[in-house]
Amino acid sequence: MDFQLSDEQQQLKKTVREFAEREIAPNVMKWDEASEFPLATIKELGKLGIMGTIFPAELGGAGMGYIEYATAIEELSRVDGSIGIIVAAHTSLCTNHIFKEPSGDGCVGWCYTCCGGLVSGSTGVTTQSRMITKIT
Repeated sequence: MDFQLSDEQQQLKKTVREFAEREIAPNVMKWDEASEFPLATIKELGKLGIMGTIFPAELGGAGMGYIEYATAIEELSRVDGSIGIIVAAHTSLCTNHIFKEPSGDGCVGWCYTCCGGLVSGSTGVTTQSRMITKIT
């Protein structure tokens, strides 16, 4: 079994690392001190395909797998853990629920919107029987 990243995965790792060092690292303290949600950066990650890494291209995703997803989260978190968890929550707790439980035409539209980083989503569990997916 080969545990090495492929050339494409290495390129993704390099791209995300360079983005994080260039766009995120200089702003981490500013965002933290101002309690600012970095929506502009999230939208840029959407343009790179990071907000939809694991979703099919026909739904606006990058059509990659979980190795690529984990690699992107790792590189983002290396610079700022909060950006890593924003992307992870958005992908796993929001977009993935929409993708796995499609209801009519809304799935396609919401997946495109989420994968493109046009919105940031997460999930809140309020009771044992109620789960709410929130998109802002």
